[in-house]
Formats: sequence, C-alpha cells, structure tokens
Amino acid sequence: NKIPSTLSILSFSIISLINSNDEIGAVLRIHFMLESLIELWCNKITKNKDFFDFKPRPNFSLKLEIAKKLELNAEMARFIKTFNNVRNGMAHKKENIISTNVIDSLRHALDGMPSYGKDKKFVPKIGDSNCRSRRRF
Repeated sequence: NKIPSTLSILSFSIISLINSNDEIGAVLRIHFMLESLIELWCNKITKNKDFFDFKPRPNFSLKLEIAKKLELNAEMARFIKTFNNVRNGMAHKKENIISTNVIDSLRHALDGMPSYGKDKKFVPKIGDSNCRSRRRF
C-alpha cells in the first residue's frame, strides 16, 4: 500500500472542488490544500522530509507564522491568513454563506500578490480594465 503524496492529495482535492456545489466543503478542502502547501514550503526550505513531525502538532496559524519566518512571500501569507479567517468564520456561524464582502476580501488579498507570467510579463489582476476574463461571483 503506497501512501499518497501531498501533491496527489492536492490534485484530488482540486478535482473535488471543481465538481462541488458544497460551499462549506469547498472552503474546507481549499483550507486543507493551503495547509498542505505551507507544509511543503517549510519542508522544501528546510530540506526536511517532514518539518512539522513533532508533538504537539502545530495548528494552521502557527504553521503559517513559521512559514513567514522562513520567508514565505508576505502577500501569499496575507492571502492564506485571509482565507483562514474565512474558514474560521464559516466554522462558527449557523448560516454558512460566502458573502460578496468575503469574496472581495479574498480578491484583494490575492491581488496584493505579485503576478508575473511567462517571461516575467505582468499578468492582469481581477478587475483590471485590460483583464479579459470578467467572471463575477
């Protein structure tokens, strides 16, 4: 029995997200993927097979703080923290609807990240006048 790699779990999670109509489940899966990415980052930077293999196992926020200390991009960390706040907010509310304000806060956090495409050319942000895709939530 082969243990699935973090990347294969992430790939499965992305496919599940695409096929899901369950907002809570989607938020939880994205949260799981972000936590897995933090773990991958810390493993890679420290050249450690399982950097977080100690007791007590650190929670999401502590893992993110450690990743920031290991020079995770500040804008990426801000987006991840914003998403963590969304997840925590949904976990403690009776009505779990993702509001426009929540989507906007995520969009602004995401837009704060540097965006470069092939050959370091600028990639437009959501809402830019030259952005071809105008998908609204």
